[in-house]
Amino acid sequence: MKRRVVLYTLSLFSFVVTLFVSVAYGSANVPIEALFGQGEQKYVYILWTVRLPRVVLAALVGMALALSGAVMQRLLQNPLADPYTLGISSGASVGAVVVLFASLTTFGSWTLPIGAILGAFITFLFVVSFSRWIDANHSVVTLVLTGVMTSTFLSAIVSLLLARSHEELRSILHWLMGSVAMKGWSYTFAFLPFLFVGIGLIIVEHRALYAMSSGEKEAHFLGVSVRRTKRRLFIATICLTGAAVAMSGMIGFVGLVVPHMTRLMMNRSFGGELPLVAIGGATFLMMTDTIARTIVRPEELPLGVVTALVGAPLFGYLLVRTMKGGR
Repeated sequence: MKRRVVLYTLSLFSFVVTLFVSVAYGSANVPIEALFGQGEQKYVYILWTVRLPRVVLAALVGMALALSGAVMQRLLQNPLADPYTLGISSGASVGAVVVLFASLTTFGSWTLPIGAILGAFITFLFVVSFSRWIDANHSVVTLVLTGVMTSTFLSAIVSLLLARSHEELRSILHWLMGSVAMKGWSYTFAFLPFLFVGIGLIIVEHRALYAMSSGEKEAHFLGVSVRRTKRRLFIATICLTGAAVAMSGMIGFVGLVVPHMTRLMMNRSFGGELPLVAIGGATFLMMTDTIARTIVRPEELPLGVVTALVGAPLFGYLLVRTMKGGR
């Protein structure tokens, strides 16, 4: 109990510190008093219309991706699982690229996230249906392999759309590399409903999700409706991943690294880590976004590139430590 209190305190402290650093530093450093409407008006404008919406969106996207990864790892009982594993992220990217390619604005600012979520949902239905068709035992390995195959195929579709695009090429390429720059509050408000739906479903099913960590049969004996729980949590993952991909593009490793780091800090104890995962995901993406816009300023690196450069070595370290510790 003491360990958990310390971890939550440190996580919240890290979140607050990262938030203030992210707001203050960038291509132009902004004095923190601008947050309270004091100082030069140009800094107040930069902070409230450019910097703060960006930081808030990065935090929400990081939270969504980290929670999606944690839920997928528990549902599939596979520490390497995340939305990319089942092709959900790739499906969302195809849906979003189609919206950008066709310049669709049917639902206003919600068109992009709706397109991404539809792409993610259709992909998920295909992956599950195909894996069940070829394997009556519903093996997790078959599900993951089908997801990898589908993800590869969808990546080829995205490349094809890129090859056929002209004026849209720059915006699609910029989006694919990942970024939360110049989005404004409208993107945050468009993202919030999908975030609330996803987190709401996770909150409703969190006890059942923890029970499923020991296996579906054990959870069934404990009175968990396994099918209903999996259906709701997959819907939550699709909403969170689809909307996150629509808002920020393809950003990898958040759903893999953050849940692993959280379990490592909790000394591999199960139960109660999802709030820590959410805080950690928000902190991680705010931190990497700050690095992306300060390391070569006034130029800016794509956020997806920075998360890969930071996340891949970190995940490699966690993987080696896990494997060595398991021997």
